[in-house]
Amino acid sequence: MLFIFFVRNFLEIDTNAPLAFFIKKNIPDARIKFILFSKDVDELLTMNRNHKSAIDSCGKTYLYCGRKKWPLRLSGKIKFLFFKMKLTLWVVLSKKPTLFYKRTYNKGIMPVLFVLTAIRGGKAYVLHGNKAVETVRFRALIAKNIKARPPLNILNNIFPQWDSGLILYHDQQSYLVSSYCGESRDCLSKIRIIGVPGLCREWEDFIREQTVIEREKLFRLGEKEMPMVFSIVGTKDYSSRLLKSPLSMERSLTKTLRVIGREMPQAKVLFRPHPRALKDHYMINSFIAVPEVDVELTFIHLEILAQLSSRLIMHSPSDVMSSVYSGRMLDCSDYSDADREYLQGKSVGDGWGTVWVDPQCDDFEATFSSMMLDDEMFDQAASSELRNDFLRKNRLDRNAAMKLFG
Repeated sequence: MLFIFFVRNFLEIDTNAPLAFFIKKNIPDARIKFILFSKDVDELLTMNRNHKSAIDSCGKTYLYCGRKKWPLRLSGKIKFLFFKMKLTLWVVLSKKPTLFYKRTYNKGIMPVLFVLTAIRGGKAYVLHGNKAVETVRFRALIAKNIKARPPLNILNNIFPQWDSGLILYHDQQSYLVSSYCGESRDCLSKIRIIGVPGLCREWEDFIREQTVIEREKLFRLGEKEMPMVFSIVGTKDYSSRLLKSPLSMERSLTKTLRVIGREMPQAKVLFRPHPRALKDHYMINSFIAVPEVDVELTFIHLEILAQLSSRLIMHSPSDVMSSVYSGRMLDCSDYSDADREYLQGKSVGDGWGTVWVDPQCDDFEATFSSMMLDDEMFDQAASSELRNDFLRKNRLDRNAAMKLFG
């Protein structure tokens, strides 16, 4: 059986990989192909060795750039045409192929692939790259996901529905349903809720194996005692527009680094940059401002990083809060006045193992220092109540997932 995942940005790999991993483990003869739409995705995949290990163990990657992105114009056109033909042949020569794409299949080569897939008795699903829950996903970003339906083309008269359904991971993703209904007719009857692909034993075993490997790489052989690890999860510069001021993230990051350097000078400090913001100004400025702290850039998978770290630290609202299902998180976001009132002195990830430390409070350094070392707040039932309830209800439904391919 042929399975094709179309990947427009690196963040989609995070949700595609566990599902592909599940498919390969349960359908050993599955041929899984990942079509990468940009060289940036290919380069990021190489840098993120845990993701690459997962992808390489279950399928193959192929770079599919538009003709504007190939290096030479003439050779680019030839390569582009050749790859289009190869992609088409894969579908034509396969019985019941299955396609996964973030959008409906009505642009570019996608209408052709959709029609051919339907002729061959296959399925073409919309698979979004986000698994966060709407109660945690920051309010300002929900509206951004609701888009108007794109213009119809002439083939819509023949194929008014450009997909076999929308795959959701749980019932707290109305922001995706809103976006999808804007593009697709009769969408509610075609929603498929399968649970979170990362919450299956195959993927969990993989994460455990990779955690052991990363721990051995992280700590030097012969060390009598492993130092504490504090991992900072980076975001994009423009995320500050959701905070109190454009400098909020830089100031908060600088403050947290100074406290770690003073209170835990022997600790390892890891910084995992956002895939779309590898050299943003706020983090560079903060590193320069606190030279005494040796910050190590890392691309370790977030689920593994949560296992290795004493704390995951964030400086703006993040989907990580509801898409990493273990670990203790400190939210040091400098929320706007309106959001402080709305959140009532809590983190946007409250109940998901996340505690807010206000970077503007007078005793921030003392509070943050105690939160670095004291697990008591995190061990209280209410701290992870929502996360634990989510984990009980949303493990991957193996039967529902397998029915997608039947």
